[in-house]
Amino acid sequence: MTPSPVVLVVDDVEDSRELYVQYLSFVGYRLFSAANGLAGLELAALHNPDVVILDLSMPGMDGWDVCQRLKSQPSPPRVIVVTGHGLRGTPQTDRELPCDAYFLKPCLPDDLESEIRRQLQPRAA
Repeated sequence: MTPSPVVLVVDDVEDSRELYVQYLSFVGYRLFSAANGLAGLELAALHNPDVVILDLSMPGMDGWDVCQRLKSQPSPPRVIVVTGHGLRGTPQTDRELPCDAYFLKPCLPDDLESEIRRQLQPRAA
């Protein structure tokens, strides 16, 4: 039997984190969560997630830096950004965000799960 895909949720808002963790666990993913970017990177190094759900606005190391570091790895995970603000008009608009998908909050858990399934499909070479 193939193990369930691993999903890491990195968000400083506890309610958002818990909502996604509970829903995605219920539908069969193995879940880990972190309340900040540094803890998220540490968990990613330990558990090698298939997908990372990432907020951009967090204290300390923000999601922009986390995304850049994750995507610079030899075998990077898929990164789905779920944030409370759009990319346009933010102080970071001149920085490229190498995420695989992007959602504005509030993002329904079933929409997020559909995107995770899409991201886990084999990519054409």
